[in-house]
Amino acid sequence: MKKFLLLFTSLLFSLIILSCEKEEQIIETISPINLVDVFMGEDSTYNGVCIPTNKTTQMLLGNKGYSKSDSLVSGFLVTHHSQNDESIHAQLSITTSVKPIKSFKDLQDDVMIVDPSTVIAEPGFFEVYLPENKTLAALTTGQNVAFQKYTFPDTNVANIIIDPNKVTDGKVVTSQLFTTSPRELQGYNIIQKGSKKEKIYFVIKITKDYGSFRIADHRSITNKLKVTGRHTKGILTFQTNRNEAVEVKVGFSRKGLEEAKYNLRAESHNSFSLAVNNAQNQWEATFDKFYLEGGSKVNQSKFYTGIYQSHHLSPIKNDNLFIENPLIGLISKNKSKTLKTGFVNFNSLDEVSYSNDSINNEIYSLQSIGLTPLEGEKYKITAPVFDRVSIDLFNGKNFVIEKKNRSKTPNEVSYNGNILEDNIISEEQILLGGILKVSL
Repeated sequence: MKKFLLLFTSLLFSLIILSCEKEEQIIETISPINLVDVFMGEDSTYNGVCIPTNKTTQMLLGNKGYSKSDSLVSGFLVTHHSQNDESIHAQLSITTSVKPIKSFKDLQDDVMIVDPSTVIAEPGFFEVYLPENKTLAALTTGQNVAFQKYTFPDTNVANIIIDPNKVTDGKVVTSQLFTTSPRELQGYNIIQKGSKKEKIYFVIKITKDYGSFRIADHRSITNKLKVTGRHTKGILTFQTNRNEAVEVKVGFSRKGLEEAKYNLRAESHNSFSLAVNNAQNQWEATFDKFYLEGGSKVNQSKFYTGIYQSHHLSPIKNDNLFIENPLIGLISKNKSKTLKTGFVNFNSLDEVSYSNDSINNEIYSLQSIGLTPLEGEKYKITAPVFDRVSIDLFNGKNFVIEKKNRSKTPNEVSYNGNILEDNIISEEQILLGGILKVSL
């Protein structure tokens, strides 16, 4: 009997340990990338898919950008951001259809119907179903290349339409399209913004030979392989089997076609799925620079959403979106510009004060760890939301914030054992690395 009780006790103890280990494992598998909400603002605006370096962005063109509830879009806008705010962004738009295109009239209504309930939007990945076309569209980006994937139905009129005249940063004066092989399209557009004009070159690779290539120019469609004009659109038509995927890769250059080819060639060996993995790995590496302990799931979601949005730049220019988070300067040497502050609700996903939630989330990611920005790259220490925060700095050092007790205001603040006067710490001190202890 004793042996039986001993065996039963041993088994019960083992089950408890396994249960605890299993529960602990579930907690550990919650990745920061899964806590990010890529939609922002009261209207759930989506500013596109990109990687943290943010040179290339893709987004859906709705009535005003794209929001979570939009069911009509006029294209997938591909943008390669300029190195500075003065230059014009490289842009073109791509649409798809499975209807016969016999005349220019068939191209005039280029609106695509999307099903909002099918949207999968994550850092580095976007997917949506087009019910009218029975097509699944997916987007991701590399450093200088945009990747698209269209999964078509069984049809002989699977169309991919390239429009170099649809841009959001300025207007197109003229454009050129031509094909060099059944899997490649090249061209340029000249974009004018105010008094400035810039010629943008692009090269597009497709993973399947097109069945036919035509160019629409103004009011006609031609079989010519090269056309220059103000209303050019390239129509690539494929015959596809059910659930057959066609991938599209786009590279840009401001210097010439050869550089556009080089930029594309540097990443075009990647398949769409590999490009998604690369993009999401970069986001995970960015989020992994921050380790949070304590706080609710909502707190953590808002924090990582703020980090995501701090790295994000909309292809539709908006002054509010140029506000950068000083935290990003601590992990990647990118100096912040300005930071507007406002009231942030720390206990809810709802944000107030500004219509653009990205601003509030960026502020939240900073203030939730107990840092309020002051003039001269200094920070006032306030009560952190989290019990402990660890940040991997760009210089290889580590900055830790530890909270003791629970209160709304700090009682004593020390950094590496030294009391901080007026509870103020400079960025220079932070970059030395160490432990900031906040007693409440």
